[in-house]
Amino acid sequence: MPDYSLLKILHITAASLVAIGLLLNSFVLLRPLAGTRLAAVRRWDLFVTSPALGAVWILGIILAISGNWFASGWLPVKLAFVVALSALHGMQSGSMRRLAQGAAAPAFLRFSLYLVLVSVSAIVLLVSTKPF
Repeated sequence: MPDYSLLKILHITAASLVAIGLLLNSFVLLRPLAGTRLAAVRRWDLFVTSPALGAVWILGIILAISGNWFASGWLPVKLAFVVALSALHGMQSGSMRRLAQGAAAPAFLRFSLYLVLVSVSAIVLLVSTKPF
């Protein structure tokens, strides 16, 4: 089993890439792009954000098992935010695919930027303070 610190660094790096990707997607859905710019963002989402999201889940589960964090009260709250961000990523990806086909994105995704910022902030706060 790799060192706990190495797993933690990889998890944080992957989570940072996911956050960047979600923010990028949020900006695209707020001010829709077209053509090659939209294609570039979709490629980033496909080849960077999506694999990073998978890595976040896998590494996070390994870290939670290694650190015996499943008994902690803060972890289910953090996981709720992670599940929400994972679902948001799916909605964003689908909406960008529909944008590329000429359809409009759902109006509620215009607020995804705020959901990403609040969720990532809550996750960082929960992980760094472990309040309960």
